[in-house]
Amino acid sequence: MKILPLKNVTASKNSLFRSDAMQRVMAFGALILLFIGFSIASPYFFKFDNIVGILLATAVNGVLALGVLLGPLSMLALRRAQATAPGKHM
Repeated sequence: MKILPLKNVTASKNSLFRSDAMQRVMAFGALILLFIGFSIASPYFFKFDNIVGILLATAVNGVLALGVLLGPLSMLALRRAQATAPGKHM
């Protein structure tokens, strides 16, 4: 049985719409388009009270995302501090 070599995976990652950076830019652009569309569709969407309501509704997700980000970073810092501390190592 002959084993065939794997295809070059990096070639497909270099395409314009598959790169991670381009997907992030496209997602941000879609968010801006939605914001503009809802602002045109409703005169109440771009009001201060509505923007505050949207920010309050998404604040919980933001705090959770911050915890997800800082949890592994704090563990990494603790491990580095343990590795560089003088004395016994575990």
